[in-house]
Amino acid sequence: MRPVTGTAKMQMRFDLMRQLTPGARFTLVRGRLLGNWISPSDPTLGQRPADVWIVTHPVVDLAAPATYRFRVSFRWSGAQAQRLASAVQTTSNCYEPELRADLLVRSLTVTPSTTPSSSGKDIYTAVVANRGQTGAGPFPVMLTGAGSSPQTTTVTWLAPHSAVHEQFVAPACTPGASLTATVDPAHTIDEFNFANNALTITCPASTASGS
Repeated sequence: MRPVTGTAKMQMRFDLMRQLTPGARFTLVRGRLLGNWISPSDPTLGQRPADVWIVTHPVVDLAAPATYRFRVSFRWSGAQAQRLASAVQTTSNCYEPELRADLLVRSLTVTPSTTPSSSGKDIYTAVVANRGQTGAGPFPVMLTGAGSSPQTTTVTWLAPHSAVHEQFVAPACTPGASLTATVDPAHTIDEFNFANNALTITCPASTASGS
């Protein structure tokens, strides 16, 4: 920012604007040093024709995915605090991708066990996926409601955009009973969306005998 003729004080205001989905309107983001007029630490800066005020305004910890842009306002005041000039400039849009993992249970199926040693039991298969941009692990996968205490397996590592089949052998489920598979039940992994970490289904009648 450079002074205009008669400048006694220069000020800037930074407004950060966010668009959550393409085509949606941009809304203001609240944060430190956003939305407030700021002045140079040297109150005389701008009173000399050759003065230049350069401000670096980084922002961190932005929610993603989203598109952001800065709107920067400038104003110049005279010795009597009168408005001499003002201007507003807007940056180009900057897309902030979501880079964290996103673990989810994609499906949960039940099939009768055909192994003699597992008579009266079912095989429960949970398809666990990571649709995020970053791999994750280790983390547990827990099965509940299968006629016994919760059972847990551990996935050592799950690459981004990949899936793994986790199997449990447990007592045959009762038709109509609820079965739930949960990935990372304690939320130990820093991921994007915890709402899809569990999947609940109803035990089908075709596996009632478990044999």
